[in-house]
Amino acid sequence: EAEKAKITVTDDDLNAEIDQLVEQFGSEDSFNSALSSSGLTIDNLKEQMRTQVQIEKLFEKKIDIKDEDVKRYFEENKEMFAEPELVRASHILVESEEEAKAILDELKNGADFAELAKEKSIDGSKDKGGDLDYFTRGEMVPEFEEAAFNLEVGEISDIVKSDFGYHIIKVSDKKAAVEPEFETAKDKVREQLFTEKLNEQVPNWLNELKANAKVENLLQ
Repeated sequence: EAEKAKITVTDDDLNAEIDQLVEQFGSEDSFNSALSSSGLTIDNLKEQMRTQVQIEKLFEKKIDIKDEDVKRYFEENKEMFAEPELVRASHILVESEEEAKAILDELKNGADFAELAKEKSIDGSKDKGGDLDYFTRGEMVPEFEEAAFNLEVGEISDIVKSDFGYHIIKVSDKKAAVEPEFETAKDKVREQLFTEKLNEQVPNWLNELKANAKVENLLQ
């Protein structure tokens, strides 16, 4: 169908899809981590996306998204397009309170937080100097979250105990929650509406294609 419609998928098309995924994950580090966990490379992912982009292009003229539908969807689903409060923090995690106290003393005497994290922390983030990237409320255990969101940028916490051990937390950045505005969100709303309609229509369309296709079995 894509060949008949003379549809081509360019590198720019695929890179745009990747950029959207990175945005959904919140950062390139988070995206790369998820990619690695799934056993994929960027090239593997792009190849998988090629068919999806072909389908999207085939349906661009089939699906009509009206301005009034975009406005209505935004008003009914504002919370989907709000930007939550974010904190970027690093931590040093150790098994005992005694270790945590000794590290806290070193930090108060001017030791470098990232270097101590690499040297002392038992968490996987140690290789990045303890950096946990940005996170929202509800992503971390309650004790950790409460401490992180109450710290000022650049401030280091006292010892925070959780089920994982003893944390020392440093906040490196904060982003305030942003209420959605229609003018800034309308493109994302249109994309969301298109995706929903696409997911509704594609299964029947594929079934029709298969039913009308001439398939020759060469494996018999």
